[in-house]
Amino acid sequence: MTDLLDVQLEIGARRLKVGRLAWRDRRALFEYAPEFLDAKLPISPLHLPLNAGVQTAPREPFAGLFGVFADNLPESYGRLLLDRRLRALGRDPNALTPLDRLALVGEGGFGALRYMPADAIAEETLQMPDLDRLQAEALAVIAGEPSEMLGALQRLGGSAGGARPKAQVWLGADDASLSTAPGPGLEPWLVKFRAPGDPADIGAIEAAYATMAEAAGIDVAPYRLLPSRTGPGHFASRRFDRDADGPVHLHSLAGLLQADPDGAAVSYREYLRATQYLTRDIRAVEAAFRRMAFNVLAHNRDDHARNHAFLMGAAGEWALAPAFDLTFSPGPGGEHYLAIDGEGRRPSRANLLVEGAAAGLAPRRMAAIIDEVAAAVRNWVEIARNIGITAARSAEITTFFT
Repeated sequence: MTDLLDVQLEIGARRLKVGRLAWRDRRALFEYAPEFLDAKLPISPLHLPLNAGVQTAPREPFAGLFGVFADNLPESYGRLLLDRRLRALGRDPNALTPLDRLALVGEGGFGALRYMPADAIAEETLQMPDLDRLQAEALAVIAGEPSEMLGALQRLGGSAGGARPKAQVWLGADDASLSTAPGPGLEPWLVKFRAPGDPADIGAIEAAYATMAEAAGIDVAPYRLLPSRTGPGHFASRRFDRDADGPVHLHSLAGLLQADPDGAAVSYREYLRATQYLTRDIRAVEAAFRRMAFNVLAHNRDDHARNHAFLMGAAGEWALAPAFDLTFSPGPGGEHYLAIDGEGRRPSRANLLVEGAAAGLAPRRMAAIIDEVAAAVRNWVEIARNIGITAARSAEITTFFT
């Protein structure tokens, strides 16, 4: 059992000691290193402020962890892979504490936080597997079936968040450059696969939504639709927790607010307020409002608090992360995860305006943003056709648009 971890921040060209994590009585204790307090880098300003002395995490909603560290733990698919792999190695995943799991993340997590000493699982050199085979094997693992590729799946997708299967790969200027390891001219990308219950064209739909979001003025990471023999393609996007200088600190809205990502405690009002608090930039608040309008008008109701995130620069400044996980989604029970002015099932333009006004946005500016988003959504049929989505599927999705 891991009782003590050193936390480090690898940001830009620097690696700084953040502090030490301990595990006592089913919750985490954390103390910042004095030199990190001097650096004044607010990795989680709301619930892990830059204060001297030991700070104790609440028991919920992250099983005794601070949200900023819970952001590094793999979610449903990644956790499933890890637990299956541990059992194959004779280890009981049920005996692991959250600190044990952070030690397994070690230096391989998203964002810029690192956990030492790492409890690394032995890895072998891995040639680039066929993406279609990875898709099939991922579905087999989710279904509880045995897989000869469990090690490869866990290495490529074990640290990724979200419910859909994923693989971390490296890509260059063309699709033929696909690799499992870094190399000259290659950048880190995330490939998303179909989950059980997803339509066969989910990759194309997400690519079309990314195109539509760009047309609506929303910042999205570079993306591609990688070829597939079994469907229109696998959606891939470049990792935005890396830039030319190295890793970038990433914090989800759920982790920032120490809030259950699947609960109803977080609304778009909290998202806009958090953006305002972190960035101190009205342009960022307008960008968050634009994303809210897009999710409402384009019927993306998979908008829970883990699907919104922020990035911290090397000097401690905060910005919105690029928008991600944008796709057609009916949401839980047909509702948005994040309510809009208290409305989750039938949010209207009036609800959007109320939320924006509460964040201090000007009525004329909000109206212009909504109109710009609506104009992009009206081009859905053409965008979908250009991506390769069938007319019938495109028409089906159109019926849900607000």
